[in-house]
This record gives sequence, structure tokens and C-alpha cells, in this order.
Amino acid sequence: METLRLRQDVGLIFIVTEELKVHLLAEFQAAADDVQQQIDQFDFRARHALAELQRADLNRAMQARQQIDTEKRRLEAIKLEVQDRKKEIDGLTIGDEYPRGNIEGVVDVKLGEQAQMGVEAIKLQNVGDLHAEADVSEADIVAVMPNQSIDYTFDALGPDQHFAGSVLTINPASTVISGVVDYKVTGSLNNIPGIKPGMTANMTILVATSSNALVVPSSAIVNRDGKKYVRVIDDPKKKTYHEVEVTTGLEADAGLTEIKSGLTEGQSVVTFIKKDLSKKHMSLIDVQNLKKDYTNDGAATAVLHDVNLTVEKGEFVAIMGPSGSGKSTLMHILSFLDRPTAGTYKFENVDTKDFSKDYLAKLRNERIGFVFQSFNLLARTTVLDNVKLPLVYSAKKNHDDLAKKALLDVGLSHRLNYFTNQISGGEKQRVAIARALVCDPAVIFADEPTGNLDSKSGNTVLNILQELNNKGHTIILVTHEMDTANHAKRIIRIRDGSIIGDEKVIKRTIATAGSDLKK
Repeated sequence: METLRLRQDVGLIFIVTEELKVHLLAEFQAAADDVQQQIDQFDFRARHALAELQRADLNRAMQARQQIDTEKRRLEAIKLEVQDRKKEIDGLTIGDEYPRGNIEGVVDVKLGEQAQMGVEAIKLQNVGDLHAEADVSEADIVAVMPNQSIDYTFDALGPDQHFAGSVLTINPASTVISGVVDYKVTGSLNNIPGIKPGMTANMTILVATSSNALVVPSSAIVNRDGKKYVRVIDDPKKKTYHEVEVTTGLEADAGLTEIKSGLTEGQSVVTFIKKDLSKKHMSLIDVQNLKKDYTNDGAATAVLHDVNLTVEKGEFVAIMGPSGSGKSTLMHILSFLDRPTAGTYKFENVDTKDFSKDYLAKLRNERIGFVFQSFNLLARTTVLDNVKLPLVYSAKKNHDDLAKKALLDVGLSHRLNYFTNQISGGEKQRVAIARALVCDPAVIFADEPTGNLDSKSGNTVLNILQELNNKGHTIILVTHEMDTANHAKRIIRIRDGSIIGDEKVIKRTIATAGSDLKK
């Protein structure tokens, strides 16, 4: 039986069969279920977004509420439309013609000709309503709302041609790739001429605007005691300045922050204070104007922008930022797992730019300790042998004694001969800390050390890190959680590859030792 034919005035015509009717009913039922799921998940995400906005800006929260209501009405309208189409399909009879318009493609049959079974006659592409999709990080998704304006450029048309669109949908389900959490945003293309499916679009979503804004580099903002300050230059020759308290507004991706009050146009501000190296002072870590780009297929992606920071010996510093902010990349560079694209990194007052791969490996073994979220322990190997592993590559002797002492420091002297698959997650992380300690490193990097642990085990791990810091060990903790960062003495905040805050922890959380911590 003939199941499809072409007609010049409509496009593609399906001849209704029982099989086609069942297929179409299932298709529209699935669409209806999908829309309902979007409505349910959108309600949950909308409530969360409003709560975040209300804490920061009541006016923006009210605007967001209106946008959310509009989006809900749009989704409800789609749901009703899908239900109507389902009723329409349900009313079709066998032999009716069912048109499918707005279709372009390659046709290898003549008008009215019957398509043969199993022979590819038509390649179709629905071009009636093209959309663009983009992945938006968890740090930015809260600010994205339906109907916000979008500015498009297309690689095929060049960077100078801009086109307008708007946000259609925000998928409430996240995707996680290499630890980076993203959400899918779909935008309209408003029938842009010349655009074809599969082209690469560059999407800029306008989430907020400010007219005649006064801005400063984000690195000029000093966070202290819950307030924000900017250092205003008095005399450039004498290098004198004074601090003024400011209130800030929007933050731009270009590393700029809006100043709402406290400054006037034309004032010069300090963005970074370079230490006087003529004085006998040696920071453990000293980073200036650090940049990191990754290149893929000839296209460079900037991950870190002009990062400046110092870490003194004996500090407990938390580097905090959302997924995709650049905090892990910064940690990899500071711990010699990666190299910067530009800038200066001095470790123990020595510039690292000319260090060979072999010497970097030696530094990682002797001067750096690592604690990872996923433990990275050897399976079917005893706790003691796991801790001894870094000593194999060092010049140190008495491996058993050093490993046992490290395990004693983390309360696991009673687990020496246990295999790693016989101990709990919290104990595995403590083994990882002992392994990081065993070579007596200059600094320990802990990358989300409580991420795979329950609250009790996580509290024990943080207690151990605080105790080690009290004994003089330098700890750099990487996290995206404020509760975890508050266990440090200082918090460096990073966002979109730039440091946006560096402040002392005023109300520090002191972790308590777990009942299973035996020393």
C-alpha cells in the first residue's frame, strides 16, 4: 500500500495507515509527557532561582517572577496544542491524507510517484523553526530566564554580523562532563536568512543591563569583613593610595565590575600590589598576571585571566568557585600538573618558567602533596603500601617508619594491613592525606576532599586538615561549597577565570574529630 507521496502545493503527504496512526499517537503522547515534565521541573528550578535572586536583589526577583509566569503560560499553551494535535490524529481514518509541511530536502522521486519499500527516496530536514542550543554553566544559569534577548554571530557569516533572538527554554536537567555542570539553553533564531541546520552559532544572552555604568577591573575590588573596598591612587610617583568603601553592581565576563557608589569617573585605582622583592620576604607561592588558554582545532579558549595571588608558608587557603570557574585549572598550575600560557609563577621565590618536566616531577614528589576527591588509591593493596608509594620515588629512607607516622597523624595506625577495599570512604580519604604527608611537602593541595563523603566523614577530614595546618603545614583547599571553604583561614573567590575576591575568614568553622579517629 502507498504510504507517502509528494504534492507541489503542500510538500510531503502521508497516507494514513493503522501503523502510521499508532506511531503519530505515540509521538504526540511522548511530546505531551515531555512538556509536562518540563513544567514540573521548571517550577522547582524557578523557586530555587527566585530564592537566590531575593537574597541579592528584590527588584530583579520581581522581574524574574514575571518572566517565570510568562514561561509557564507558554509551556501550558504548548501542552494544550500538543493535546489538540493528539485529538486530531485520533480522529483520522485509514486512507486520509496527512500533510507534513515546512520540509526541505533531497527528493529522488517524481510528483505522484509511489516510493518503493526499502529504497531511500527522500532525505528530509524540518526547517520551519530552527533553534540554537548552548551549554550554560551552573554559575550563570540562575540569571538566565525565558524571553531574554540573545545576540547571535555565526562562524559561517563572520564575527561582524549580529542577529537577534530570544531564550525559548531552559532544560532543568543538568549534564556533567569532566566535573563541569552545565544546563542546555535553547534560543530562537527568528528566521535568519542563510542559516542552515548544523551551523555553529555563538550565543550571548543578555541577563541584565546598566546604562552609563562606572566600571573598574574586578581585581581592584578588595573584600574584607563583609564589605568591599577599592584602593584609590593619590600619587602615582610616590605610590600612595587610600581605601574607599564601594557598593558594586553587575559583573561582566570581561573581568569588569560595576561601581554603584563610592567612586567617581576619572579616579585611578590599584588592581594589584607587587611585593618589594628587595625586602627579605619569600612567599611560598607568588603568581603575577597568570593566564591559561586551551587550543582546540586552532581556536583558543581563555580559562584564566591575569590571576594575581600570593600564599605564605603556613596558610590555610580555600580557592572557591562554581564548576567551570577555573579553580581546578589554577590548582593544576600551582601544583605543577600544568603550565601557564603567560605570566609569572614563583615557587619558594624561584621562577618556574624554565623548569624541565623531570624537575617538575621531582618537585611534585618532594614538595607537593595531593588529596583528590576520588582518593586515587591502589586497589588490592594495603593501606601501609599505599602510603609508602611516594617514598619509592624519593631519596628518603626508613619507608615503613615514615608511612606509619603519617598514618598515625590521621588516626589510622590500626588499619596498616587492611586492603583499601576493606575500609570506608572516610578512611580512604584519610589514607590519601597520609600519602600526601609522607614526603613532608611544602604545601598540600586538597581538591574537593569531602565531595565523595558523608557529612560525618567529611567533618573528620576537615578536622585533620585543620590540625595539620595548626602544626605548620600549608593547605590549599579547592571547593565550590561555602560551608567547606569556611574551614580555611582565607578564601580566594574565582569566577570566569578571574579572581573576584580575596578575604580573611571572620567566622571560621572549626571541625571536630570523629569518634573513629584513633591516635
